[in-house]
Amino acid sequence: MASSKPEQPDSPPKHLHVGAINPFALVEAILGRKVDWDEAATPLLLSSILQTDYEELFDMRFNSVLYAGSRLNERGDAAELIPTKDMHTLTEHDLVTPDFSRVEKLGDLADMGLKDLQDIKVKHAIMSNGNLRLTLEPRTLGKTLRSSQVTTTLRELCTPYRMHKKEEWTPPNGSWVDISACYRQDATMFTNPVQGAVANSWLIAALMSVAWSDPATIEHCSRRSSSSTPSPSTSSAYPPSSFSSYASSPSPSMNLCTDCRAGFQNASYLGSPSSAWHGAGGWYSGQSQSQSQSQSHIQGHDHRHKAGECSLSVKLYSKGGDMDAPTSTVTVNCELPTNNSSSLLMYCRPSSMDVMRPAWQRVWGGDIWPALYEKAFAKWLTSSSSSSSSEQQHQHPDLTQTSYGDPVKAMAQLTDKEPQYFFTARRRAQDLLGLVRTHSFNLRTIYPTVAWTRPTDATFRGCTLVGNMAYSVLGWAAPQERKQYVILRHPWGVTEPEGVTSYPGLVAAVDAKFWPPIELVDRNGVFAIEKAVFKEYFAGMGVAK
Repeated sequence: MASSKPEQPDSPPKHLHVGAINPFALVEAILGRKVDWDEAATPLLLSSILQTDYEELFDMRFNSVLYAGSRLNERGDAAELIPTKDMHTLTEHDLVTPDFSRVEKLGDLADMGLKDLQDIKVKHAIMSNGNLRLTLEPRTLGKTLRSSQVTTTLRELCTPYRMHKKEEWTPPNGSWVDISACYRQDATMFTNPVQGAVANSWLIAALMSVAWSDPATIEHCSRRSSSSTPSPSTSSAYPPSSFSSYASSPSPSMNLCTDCRAGFQNASYLGSPSSAWHGAGGWYSGQSQSQSQSQSHIQGHDHRHKAGECSLSVKLYSKGGDMDAPTSTVTVNCELPTNNSSSLLMYCRPSSMDVMRPAWQRVWGGDIWPALYEKAFAKWLTSSSSSSSSEQQHQHPDLTQTSYGDPVKAMAQLTDKEPQYFFTARRRAQDLLGLVRTHSFNLRTIYPTVAWTRPTDATFRGCTLVGNMAYSVLGWAAPQERKQYVILRHPWGVTEPEGVTSYPGLVAAVDAKFWPPIELVDRNGVFAIEKAVFKEYFAGMGVAK
């Protein structure tokens, strides 16, 4: 007879530094334009901007910039934080590469500085049509973005290693904007949290898991005036029937301040959808000077006269260790960091704001609770170290300080439940699936559950399975009573574009026949993985109960 004894949790780890920067959000912040995350050509764009081959971005052993501020420990089985003294800031001179146009023989490379040619690592060697094509790694000739070396902009944008920590934090090319003046709540739209340009997947996955298992736990922003509530006629998630009339006369219930309304009418992205967007999905660059000035008027406008009309109060609970603070209720307003060039949120945002559509259809709907929770968590973590700061600085917390943490403890900090850890190396695949099933009802988890991957593996060559990444566990599936799967949700809200990278034992397109609860969540970023593959690639999982 099989034992019904529940699986006993393992001892909590002393330090768990889980996280990786969302490369899509990072590139959008750098370029100041929207990128189509599902476009097949996007991986090439990421590789170019982040100065790393695409297949090496998602594995810690390659020291990619997505892990800025962290590195593999000596054993190679976990991440550790890089000391401040070991973080280096790249200058323009560091990024200059030599001119190889005059190289005709291998011996000529010695004149370019490659004195130890016989010792240089060969990355690729391919024989094609009688030609030997070599790819070398001459690290001494030119520096690139790495986990321990970033530009000044990236250091301030996505790492906790700020140059001037005493000053109020505002991300490069960003401004704090009161979003409550420029969005409308919409109950018809999914608002799953999507990670931004900082390595806090541990927090975003925890937020999703709590919201998924017990939606009533999540607090939502409140407004002083009930007049800001949109009318049913304007809360549709679908585009207006007449774009031109909608753009020239936005609905009063959209809660736009006077300056936002003026800019909304004249901003450059408010042409027809076909003329406002192109190719890989960026802002149309052919805007007129008057349009550019109007858009800048929105970005430069001081929205703080609206601050206080929208706020969120949430109680966060101390659970000890690092990335923790005393139990307290944290209140934040709706001022959030937005990109000066694109007006996009730079950090955590709801999935309703992250689909590839024109701004008139995308930015103004949904619920911004994910972004406010990230802000509240950052304020909670940093308040004790900045007790002498002004109230405005408290309302503008440094979001980069949420880099790398413990996703299991984060769920406990959000709910005041106890974190339980289960490491995969000590358990069979069936036992791990059993843990998910034990904490589920009707195929979906009813306790907040997360899992995190190992820091390195040969399979981590794309953006679906990423090293040192936290994922939300949504449930389990056994379609047609055959193979059994764990259902996971990626905090980046994305899976690999079709045809880029394949993963054995992974189902990227989950539908209602495969797993019925998919109808209750935004499908972007949701995938299924066989139980044996889950054990192979994931280091552990945890539950808050």
